[in-house]
Amino acid sequence: MDISSLIKSWEGLKVRILYDSPTIKNVIFLNHMLPEFSNVYVVVYSDSIHNKLTNVFRRAGSEIKRYLNRVNLIKIGNVGETEFGRIHAFIEHSTPREEFVTLMEVLKDLKEEDVAIFYGNYLTGMLDDKEALRLSLEFYGFLKATLFEFKHLKTQRVIDYYLNDLYDVVVTVTFQNSKPSLKCEGPFDILSKNLEFVDGKLRFSEGDL
Repeated sequence: MDISSLIKSWEGLKVRILYDSPTIKNVIFLNHMLPEFSNVYVVVYSDSIHNKLTNVFRRAGSEIKRYLNRVNLIKIGNVGETEFGRIHAFIEHSTPREEFVTLMEVLKDLKEEDVAIFYGNYLTGMLDDKEALRLSLEFYGFLKATLFEFKHLKTQRVIDYYLNDLYDVVVTVTFQNSKPSLKCEGPFDILSKNLEFVDGKLRFSEGDL
């Protein structure tokens, strides 16, 4: 099984991906995640993060541009425009709680065949721990779509260890000493693999196939 097939096998589940390298995050998102799914809704928090994705789009090859152009954006910020994909919903900046509640209302309408991707979940980090846990419990209780959430390892708080229990799969992808590795904790097993970059994509090291 390759990386893309592993990600595809998580369809229908809620998956948190912890990472320590923005490069690995983008490689997984662009080269292994977007090609595997069609009904994709990408949650982008802030104009700054959207601008980063826009710069990726401008510099990307034709294949990556094609994948980005077919995504449905759920954009939280001050500007309800985009150069790629289409705006499915625009949530204007307000308080973190109001933004989270409005986002829940938008995602509540997604169907089982849809895929929601949090390109970084910054909202829960702006809420106090009790409110973050309560709103997350409510949110994950009604969400029908497949969920992927990217979160940087260094932004984890104590509350995140409780939030991790809400996911079916927790993936940790690290880049230490120029060597990427993956640890996947699912409902019944734990998978640990060394990775390597080949032609801009990740693959399992030959010794770990």
